[in-house]
Amino acid sequence: MNKKRIFTKTDAVLEILGYLFHAAAFIVAAVACATVAEIPVRLDSADNVLEYGSPGILFILPATMIVCNIIFSLVIHFVDPRAWSLPFTPRPGREIAVYRDMVRLMTVLELVLGIFTFAYNFCLFRDIRRALMPLTILMVLAVFADIAVAIAVSARHNRKG
Repeated sequence: MNKKRIFTKTDAVLEILGYLFHAAAFIVAAVACATVAEIPVRLDSADNVLEYGSPGILFILPATMIVCNIIFSLVIHFVDPRAWSLPFTPRPGREIAVYRDMVRLMTVLELVLGIFTFAYNFCLFRDIRRALMPLTILMVLAVFADIAVAIAVSARHNRKG
């Protein structure tokens, strides 16, 4: 399988942007460690601070999420697409289109995770507590939408031909 035919320039841009947002999240964590003594680390349902802690905790989310991005990247670049678990079997002659859709799914997820990680860290650092829940809900919806759209588009591409 020719990987160059399924990994487009748009996918490369999405993947790079995802990593840049993760880098920005690490920078926010480093700036927080250098400039503030503590940040809110536990909130109640009304966004009241229950506990403050070290800004070093801001490194946990980007470290975790970047591992997810690295796994996506490894799958995209090093695993034969025929070994991927798909919701259906690509029809003969439609494999490239279907695999391209799945690559787009993963690169969009990389970007969504990067944006979420940066935004969440920024909100914690700047003490914008009211944004944390809506931000989390938005991220979950974006992930579900990306998956649903990618599967629907891929199924349509699989039927064409």
